[in-house]
Amino acid sequence: MNEPSPDICKYSAWHWLNQDTGEIHPFNCGSWNCPTCQSKIAYHYACIVAAALPQRMITLTNVPRVREIAAMAFKQLVRDIRVKYALEYARFVEVGHKTGMLHYHLAQRGDFIPQRWLSSRASANGLGRIVHIEACSGKGPAFYLSKYITKEGAPLDWRKVSFSRGFPRDKGDKLPDKNWLLIRGLDEG
Repeated sequence: MNEPSPDICKYSAWHWLNQDTGEIHPFNCGSWNCPTCQSKIAYHYACIVAAALPQRMITLTNVPRVREIAAMAFKQLVRDIRVKYALEYARFVEVGHKTGMLHYHLAQRGDFIPQRWLSSRASANGLGRIVHIEACSGKGPAFYLSKYITKEGAPLDWRKVSFSRGFPRDKGDKLPDKNWLLIRGLDEG
């Protein structure tokens, strides 16, 4: 059996078939490491962010490289913020192409957070003192974030995208019922 080209999803031969209607949908791996699926995933998340209409984009520029330390630092920062301000977010991890430093990009909804205060809290929690905040307008945030989504991947054991519980998002396209069958190829039947 021939292996698929590295530019094609390894599951490209598989499809969902609705046994009642005959409708067919492609089945893809959905991996950030797959060149075919990566752009689809990035587009999906960019659409979620655009539909949520975030009010601000926040960049935290010095995220620790140890995942557990970064997770605790971010969790504590969110707690600190929520003591004074309303905050919901979609968070994206980026590896800086020149420095290799990790950054968090947040599409934020909620109260305005003063930059000086946020910089102080980020620094106190180990996320660096350089914080960038920018107001959002239109669908710009979706395209801004999709640029970071499709860049160099996050470290292997890191989540590239995460959402706070209250950030608006769809629940994804789920196959509606058990009438869908996963099959390999369309002419093998």
